[in-house]
Amino acid sequence: MTARRSPLEKPDAREERAGIEKPSRIDAPNVAGMCFMFGASEEQVRRVLEEARHAEEEAEAEDWPQD
Repeated sequence: MTARRSPLEKPDAREERAGIEKPSRIDAPNVAGMCFMFGASEEQVRRVLEEARHAEEEAEAEDWPQD
């Protein structure tokens, strides 16, 4: 049995070379739900989610040693 990798885990070198990327967490159902929950426009929600994704990627890059 193969171990499943967490969607937040950094892709291994083989995936990076193959150009396989993690699916985006910013998808239409999430945005629509957040617009409804917070009474925000779609643009506001997408902007906040995009900023959060960039911050997460920067933090993730700091956690992994550079080759």
